[in-house]
Amino acid sequence: MMVVLVIVAVVTGLLVEGLGNAMVLYERVNSRQIDRYSEAMEIAWWRESIEAAAPNRWRRSVFRATDRTLQFETYQPLIGPVGVPTFAVWTIEGRRLRYRERLGSGDLSESIGVDIGPGAAFRFMDREGIWRDRWPRYEGDLEIPSRVLVQTADWSVESYIYGHPDAVIYVDEIEYGDVE
Repeated sequence: MMVVLVIVAVVTGLLVEGLGNAMVLYERVNSRQIDRYSEAMEIAWWRESIEAAAPNRWRRSVFRATDRTLQFETYQPLIGPVGVPTFAVWTIEGRRLRYRERLGSGDLSESIGVDIGPGAAFRFMDREGIWRDRWPRYEGDLEIPSRVLVQTADWSVESYIYGHPDAVIYVDEIEYGDVE
């Protein structure tokens, strides 16, 4: 009888020890997963808004950018209704990448911030594959870049812009005769 009690106590002790180790491992993985999920979500915000950039319309360049500021219209705003061209602004402020968009009142919304680290800058690729530090390349240029890159000392995220202004004709432009 005493042998059975000792065996049950040892097996129970091993089960409790194994369960404790499993819980420690779960907590360690869970804390890292939350950090990685936040990073992935922030990168997705950047990519979704940039990849749905609207072409320049009405003979005016809406896509304007320097190495620290990016202004454009997007069909995939982070705050406003999806599918409606919305004026958006990404800025690099110190170690943070900030996003704002124009609301119906004309004011810019509160910002969404992403920590990206020091030394960040925007870069833009033109149709010929040349990287530029500002956009438009010259005054009156209605082309939008084919790629936008945000780059820091540690990492970079490149986003392709789908569509091109030469290939898009809007129904209202045809109806009102704005197409040459």
